[in-house]
Amino acid sequence: MAIRDTIETLLSRYDKALREAFLAAIDDIRNGVTLKAVVEKLERGDVAGAVDVCTAVTNQATGAPA
Repeated sequence: MAIRDTIETLLSRYDKALREAFLAAIDDIRNGVTLKAVVEKLERGDVAGAVDVCTAVTNQATGAPA
């Protein structure tokens, strides 16, 4: 299964707004290692951890404080 399909499957369990936010963040992630970390967190049910990974990547890309 492709990573995107795995993410879609995992996020289908959550609220539509959360799902859309994650997918938008995933679309912005260009680093495969980061994407893998997000998928691993979601597979373990660690939504907060996945959000933390996405936030860290976004902060790094924008120069925002961590």
